[in-house]
Amino acid sequence: MNTSMNMSTTLSLGLLLFAATSVFACEIGYKDIGDEPDGDGDGDSMSDGDGDGDGDGDPMGDGDGDPMGDGDGDPTGDGDGDGDGCLAVAFQTCEDVQGAFEEETTVIRSCTEDAECGQQLVGTSCGCTHDWVARTDADATCFYAIIEQASLLECDLGLYSDCDCPSADGFECVDNICEWSYL
Repeated sequence: MNTSMNMSTTLSLGLLLFAATSVFACEIGYKDIGDEPDGDGDGDSMSDGDGDGDGDGDPMGDGDGDPMGDGDGDPTGDGDGDGDGCLAVAFQTCEDVQGAFEEETTVIRSCTEDAECGQQLVGTSCGCTHDWVARTDADATCFYAIIEQASLLECDLGLYSDCDCPSADGFECVDNICEWSYL
């Protein structure tokens, strides 16, 4: 009987200590464990306000800035990083590949001024200054993925040219398309 009373007393003291600690924590202002010392209320110890400590603006903790949690940085959730889902597409016909290629080429090569141009699309011709040119800020990931899929399907994308390297002095925007500025 004495053992039962000691266990009961120990249990009661433990619960009392837990309750007192919880009340004390609330009274001194802790928002939640791990949020101190920055106090921004996001649940981590960094002052970035995103809730996971990586500062990317989403609460996923993968550091990529999108809310999908797949670590690729695009919000489509397909894990390819391109933002438009093109790499997740498996084209079945050359017509589909050619249409997607034309669309993607227009997107990455379009421009309004010379200063936007300057990314050489390596492998788009057999001559160095005949390679196509894209905007410097363009992501060519989909462009090259579509070329790879076209190759697998043996589709012609019109990537042929003279095999010389005419002299060029930078890049220019001609009819809203990035080009070489030939001398």
